[in-house]
Amino acid sequence: MLFALIDAGIAAYVLPVRTAVLERGDPEVVWRLWVDIPRYRAAEDLLMELLRYGRPRRPKPVQARRRRRRVPLVRKPQ
Repeated sequence: MLFALIDAGIAAYVLPVRTAVLERGDPEVVWRLWVDIPRYRAAEDLLMELLRYGRPRRPKPVQARRRRRRVPLVRKPQ
């Protein structure tokens, strides 16, 4: 899931969280996924697709490249 989020350009991380054991066999520690707030809905959609189909259905969006400023290679004499 983290790799899919990274590929989509969404910041995310996972942390262990201690929980109360309610029944025998329940884990003491579970892992919680945190995502970037502005991209929360996009992350939710992506993760639902991963859980449903095992892969994202939509192709990756092509991001427009920022153009670099042209810098002269030689300084002009003053």
